[in-house]
Amino acid sequence: KRQVFNWARGTYTELPDDGDTVGCGGVLYRVDDHPVLLLCGATPVYRPLSEGERGPDVTELNANLVDLGYANRAQLDRSSNYYSWETALAFEKLQSKLGEDRTGALGLGQAVFLPESVRIAKVLGELGGSASPGAQVLYATSDTPEVQVALDPSYQGEVVTGDVALITLPGNASVTGKVDRLGRVAQVPAGQSNNVGQATIPTFISLDDPAKARGLDSAPVRVEITTGGVDNALSVPVTALVGKAGGGFAVE
Repeated sequence: KRQVFNWARGTYTELPDDGDTVGCGGVLYRVDDHPVLLLCGATPVYRPLSEGERGPDVTELNANLVDLGYANRAQLDRSSNYYSWETALAFEKLQSKLGEDRTGALGLGQAVFLPESVRIAKVLGELGGSASPGAQVLYATSDTPEVQVALDPSYQGEVVTGDVALITLPGNASVTGKVDRLGRVAQVPAGQSNNVGQATIPTFISLDDPAKARGLDSAPVRVEITTGGVDNALSVPVTALVGKAGGGFAVE
């Protein structure tokens, strides 16, 4: 989960519902009826931005403006860290679409930067409540479903990134996936802090077809991870195996 902090000052006049999804460029919530945008980037908002500023947050803004169609690559360099007049012009177009004043500047509290589009996990702010700068307003997660497995540490050396997985969803529907990443720190379940033997390694599996798991939230699933295989294997019924007098088995 990602914590989302508010930097606008006023009253919450619109908040999302738990389970809502918000894409890059979408309105995350409103304060005093002014939109707070979700923009995609790794650097959190920490200052107002206007023409003449430089920094990684400006690079993120430029990339968003191009990706969202408010400027093309010939008009604005999406990798530039400079807030140019072209940046201001593209941002004015975004402001106009939202019905906001065309200032060409991004004020502190007018946007939230997160690495990707999100799904709202839990809203902490209250509609009509005070929106204070620095207050946490909600929890968000990735809007792309993934599977988390509590892996026994004894399998840590066998399971690696890229291993193929078969996930059985509720209702016995199946979807394939791959091991996306493995945690580096063993975790002990809540209430088992003194039982080291219960420690597990968090392992995350991406789905080849995420759409098959849409609508599921913290649903229990069955996971089979393939850690090795052979080509040209012969598969026979177990009843076809017969013991040999000198030891070993044969196929009949």
